[in-house]
Amino acid sequence: MKLLPGIALAIFLIALGLFIHSDVAVAAVHDAAIVQFSTPPAALMMTNGADTDRQFLLRIQNQSDHTDPDNIRVRVQATAPANCTVNGNAGTSIVFDTVETLGRNMFKIFTPSELTLTFNCSVVTDGAVFAVKVDLDHDADDPLQLDDDDNDPTNNSITRTLVVRV
Repeated sequence: MKLLPGIALAIFLIALGLFIHSDVAVAAVHDAAIVQFSTPPAALMMTNGADTDRQFLLRIQNQSDHTDPDNIRVRVQATAPANCTVNGNAGTSIVFDTVETLGRNMFKIFTPSELTLTFNCSVVTDGAVFAVKVDLDHDADDPLQLDDDDNDPTNNSITRTLVVRV
C-alpha cells in the first residue's frame, strides 16, 4: 500500500499550510477608481476669441478593502491645440488639482459647477482637438507621475477629447 504514505504526507502538508497561513497577514488592496467621467458632447462649437464653457461630472470611489481612509489626489490635465487655451493656459496644463480623503467604498462627486473648463481659440480651426485627462493617485504621493501603489491602476486614468466645430 504505497498510497497511504502519500495520503498521510498530503494531509500533513495541508495541515501545515493551514497552520502557516493562519499566521500570515494578507496585504490590503489599495484602489482609487474613476467610476464616472461625464463630458459634454464631443463637438465643441466655437468662434474666434470667444470663451466656451463646458461642465464635467466626475465621480471617484475608494475601492480599497481596508477600513482606514485614504488620501486620493484628483488631477485634471487639459491639452489645447495651437492658438487655443483651457482656463487661460496654452499647451498642456493642470486645470484642477485637489486631494480628497475617502473611507472604504466612499464616493466623491465633483459636480459640473465644481468642474467647469473654459475653452478659447484666438483662431478657430475646424477639427482641432482638445484633450481632458483625469488621473487619480492613491495616497496622493506621486505628483505628476503614474500611481505606484494602487493595485488596479487601470481605473485611475481616463481621457476624453473634444473636437472643435465652427
